Amino acid sequence: GKTVYPVRGPDGTPLPTDASGAVIGVDGEPIPTDSNGRPLAQDGSPLPTDSQGNYVIIAAGEDTTKPLPTDDAGNIIHSIVRPDGNLLSTDSTGSYLTEDGQVIERDNEGRPLGPDGQVLSTDSSGNYIYPETTSDGEVLPTDSEGEPIYSLISPDGSPLATDSTGHHVTADGKSVERNEEGKPVGPDGQILPTDNAGNYIYPVVGPDGQVLGTDSTGKTVHPVRGPDATPLPTDASGAVIGPDGEPIPTDSNGKPLSKDGSPL
Repeated sequence: GKTVYPVRGPDGTPLPTDASGAVIGVDGEPIPTDSNGRPLAQDGSPLPTDSQGNYVIIAAGEDTTKPLPTDDAGNIIHSIVRPDGNLLSTDSTGSYLTEDGQVIERDNEGRPLGPDGQVLSTDSSGNYIYPETTSDGEVLPTDSEGEPIYSLISPDGSPLATDSTGHHVTADGKSVERNEEGKPVGPDGQILPTDNAGNYIYPVVGPDGQVLGTDSTGKTVHPVRGPDATPLPTDASGAVIGPDGEPIPTDSNGKPLSKDGSPL
């Protein structure tokens, strides 16, 4: 004759009950209750409630009824992770933040929402997964391992080629390396710079393995040597200056040309 209080699982959906009316936890066992039927955590403390008064549990290893933290308003704070499984940062109230510092919005049941306004998907541990986005809020695609695939371009703005898995490859066909956070890195192991649209820029590498610079228009500057084999100078825009004091002409990829338009 005890009252059966509704309990919601890690994803915010109501947990089922057995034939006797007892609420079944995520571990398949009835959730313990006090003498009034109120559900308890494994340590015997009352479960927290959401803004609608529903009791809430979260799967957390063997402690399948670990209470969720709450914010200053008493709303349940669900754990939110990046696609790589690392927790997002939080503000002083415990609310999770996007990469650009915006508080992640929640629906009227306290569940976190993605950039598209839909409830986020969860991983096997019940954590919500916040997708990586572009600078204009578009959700990035992910590879077979769930890692986001960022947009990579050459200095001239053309997209880098990709292999069959969607990973970007360099001009010599090698996969672009990524750091522990999944961000693309250059030949020096540092995270690549981005343009105003948030595209990562992979540099052009010379035959000696050295990264080539770019001029003021973004074209790659290929080093040119004079008749005495010493490198020719460049002007303020990055253009190589020939022995006659004039900038050496280049093709659309920045490769230097002779006076007749043939490659040097």
